[in-house]
Amino acid sequence: VYPADSIETYIDRGYLYNPVVYSIVSFIAQKAGAIPWGVYEVKNDKALHSYKSANTYNINTKIIKTKALVALPDHELNAIFLKPNILQGWAEFIEQVVGFKLVTGNSYIHMIGPTAGLNKGSIREMWNIPSQIIRPVAGDRMEPVKGYKYLTSDTIIPYEQVIHLKYWTPEYFNGQNLIGLSPIRASLRLVTKSNASFDSSVGALQNQGAFGIISAEKDTGLTEEQADMIERRLQEKVGGPANRGKNIVTSATLKWQQMGMSPVDLNIIESDKMDLRSLCNVFHVPSELFNDASNKTYSNTKEAGSAVYTNAVLPVLNNLRDNLNQFIIARYPGIYV
Repeated sequence: VYPADSIETYIDRGYLYNPVVYSIVSFIAQKAGAIPWGVYEVKNDKALHSYKSANTYNINTKIIKTKALVALPDHELNAIFLKPNILQGWAEFIEQVVGFKLVTGNSYIHMIGPTAGLNKGSIREMWNIPSQIIRPVAGDRMEPVKGYKYLTSDTIIPYEQVIHLKYWTPEYFNGQNLIGLSPIRASLRLVTKSNASFDSSVGALQNQGAFGIISAEKDTGLTEEQADMIERRLQEKVGGPANRGKNIVTSATLKWQQMGMSPVDLNIIESDKMDLRSLCNVFHVPSELFNDASNKTYSNTKEAGSAVYTNAVLPVLNNLRDNLNQFIIARYPGIYV
């Protein structure tokens, strides 16, 4: 039995409920938030293209960056990369932007600034809009997106004021391609299985394994009241984690019939390991960084940590970088972030 396929499910039954999903998403988002941003002037377009094409950051990348860009420490946009709005610093803002994209497949950033006067077009604040309360408004072939509408009101934000980050989706019916594909949607069965595994373990520990039926021997009849009384007394004496391993003595002639399997018999521990590895694959991170010592792919932790940046952190930040540069190019010519 699977939960409803919705953004609310990805949040409520994924990130907020499953410890593996939370661990992976928060790990990537916090790493992304720790990377500093700055404003640059483009010196060499060819070198800039090579810099953008690099899939890792090393000494060669730094040399190419030096050829392509020159830092502008006094540019007004640098203030945005320290405090994008009155409530957040840059690290928290990026963690939120990346987190929403990883969980829901979409991030919506409202870019706020003067719409008239000498400073028209400049950027003063950046706000992340929760993905579950906003949707693109479909347009026509010439204007695919007219704007972005709040689901909680009739407010529509103009298209030119929003940066929409999304994962690609192959669905192209009824405007579905305007909304990104959540990684949790693609792994919803896996997340549901993982949740069931945790629930099963908790139930087994709390109830101490109510895996069988207690009944009277053939020559001893029990009334319904007697059966209820025995069940109630057993629950009082041996039910719950505080009574783990406790023995019980009774004068009644009873027998025990095993009906289920223990967590060990169900291979819940091994199942949890496989769920961890599969979810790490979904989010492109090594499972060995999440206490899976038996699945080492890299020779040391440093290499595994580098793989997180190459395969998970940089791709999501590069997508933000490119969309942000596309947004500011008309407002700040020759500027690159």
